[in-house]
Parts: sequence; structure tokens; C-alpha cells
Amino acid sequence: MKMKNLILIIVMLVFNHSCRDKKDCHIIITFKNTTTDTLYVVSSYQYPDTSSFAGIPSPVLNPNFTRVLPNESNTQVLWSRDCIELAFKSLIPSDTMMIYVFDAQTLDSVSWNDVIRDYKVLQRYDLSLQDIKDLRWNITYPPMPEMSTIKMYPPHKK
Repeated sequence: MKMKNLILIIVMLVFNHSCRDKKDCHIIITFKNTTTDTLYVVSSYQYPDTSSFAGIPSPVLNPNFTRVLPNESNTQVLWSRDCIELAFKSLIPSDTMMIYVFDAQTLDSVSWNDVIRDYKVLQRYDLSLQDIKDLRWNITYPPMPEMSTIKMYPPHKK
């Protein structure tokens, strides 16, 4: 019996590792801040409830995983323990991940309840899995021209 359990564990470890090596398994979306301001970034799978960030604690409480410094890229703010592709299949029935971008100065000066009530969001991206693939797993703020077809609020300025 112990030998069967050991073999089962080994097989599961090998399968789990091989799954992560696949081309269709990404655990990171890089967020690029091309401004001179510090930003906070959070995501939600609750589309079409665009106020769903209200259920998320203030990003200021966990800056190591939500803050993006000026003119820097961050791979911690939009990461997943498992394949993001699998999350879209099992956790995101709408096929839309919302990414919220907040100004750090606003979050430092206004209560989180006021941010929620007044919808003090710099940008909200409504991204399908195909959108993320088309962007090569890189999201930028402010939106780059190649993001002009992405659904976002406020809309992309052409």
C-alpha cells in the first residue's frame, strides 16, 4: 500500500511539473508602468460586475504584490499559482479578466471606501484570454496603441 502511494505521488509530481513546461501554460502576466507615477494593480474574475474590486482589500495593504513603481515592469501583480489558461477555463466563465489600475497618490490620500464609492480607477482593462495572448502576456499603462482594440474604461484614446 505504501509503495502504491509513493508511486502515485511521484506520477502526480511529474505530471504537475510537465504541465508547467507546456507552451500553453503561463503563470505570469507582466505589467509595465510607463508613467512617472507609482501605480497599484489588482485583478478580478467577476465580470460583468465592474465594481467587483470592492470585495478586494485595499492594494496598499499588500504592496509587494500590488504596487508597480514608475517606469518599471512587475511580474508579481498578475501572477497565478497555476496556469492562467486553466483559470480562464475553470474560474472565469465570462472569459473576461478585469485588471484595475489605481494611482498610488489617490490610494494614499483617500480611504478605500471612498475609492470604491467614487470609482477612483485610473484604468480598467477587460481582457479575454485571447487579448492577453495577443498582447504577449504584457499589459501596459497607459495603454499602448496596440491595445486600442481592447475593451477598457475609460476607452482608449485614438
